[in-house]
Amino acid sequence: MRITKRQLKRIILEALGQYEDDLEGRLMKVWDIVRADTLESLGGQANWEEIAEEVMASGYSIDPDLIETINLLSWDDQNKLFQKAFGKGSTW
Repeated sequence: MRITKRQLKRIILEALGQYEDDLEGRLMKVWDIVRADTLESLGGQANWEEIAEEVMASGYSIDPDLIETINLLSWDDQNKLFQKAFGKGSTW
């Protein structure tokens, strides 16, 4: 059975999408743990960059494999992941 380039590309994109969804879910779990303290220290409001910073700083003690995986991504891919997960920011 032959697989066309188009089919292979679709298979790869589906696999990456599932992988990205897993990372996003794990990021949200870390954020849920550190959210209250972070929002308190930032006056009740945080944008996606502040959230990403806190998740990366606190993440080693919560989910070290997640942080290691994110560190393997390019800077652009990291930013895309964080924007997708935390794009709207957070408030109390």
